Amino acid sequence: MKKGLNVFNASNNELKEVPPGLCECLQLKHVTLYQNDIVQLPFELLHLRELESLHVYGNPLMDLPKHIYDHPVAPQDILTALKDVQLQQQQQGL
Repeated sequence: MKKGLNVFNASNNELKEVPPGLCECLQLKHVTLYQNDIVQLPFELLHLRELESLHVYGNPLMDLPKHIYDHPVAPQDILTALKDVQLQQQQQGL
């Protein structure tokens, strides 16, 4: 994956997980992964300090990144640029 990537959109692709290598793109500002099958966000998302928006609604998210509260970096230093988060879970069919 291109390291200088600023925007990533992989919505409506039936993804089961956040694509490997995405969290290595430290310049990312906008990540849109709505309407997939992602159940867990990777811990490495916390390394995206430039991230301004994270849209993962419409996924059957079950958990935030494991050990998010045990991170060795102070909470005020994690995702400091984040302004817009959309995390709504996928609605179950009737």
